[in-house]
Amino acid sequence: MARNCCNSRPIGDRLSSMDDAIEKVEIKCAYLEAQVAELNDIVYEQQKCIDSLTIQLQKLSKKVEELIEESGEARPNRRPPHY
Repeated sequence: MARNCCNSRPIGDRLSSMDDAIEKVEIKCAYLEAQVAELNDIVYEQQKCIDSLTIQLQKLSKKVEELIEESGEARPNRRPPHY
């Protein structure tokens, strides 16, 4: 086998080693792509939940405001139960 003056390993061995390294990088890349896709799905589902909860919060806030307006006072003049 041919040898390079800077490296004592044969060129064929180094190419095989490079092929192995490239294959490992490709495997890691494929794994990371799958992870990114999975995380993207999770983030999408979480955003749907956040949107739903935001709508519920807006409805509840509006209802509380309506109840306060109906009662005619901003805060009740009662002491909280822990006093």
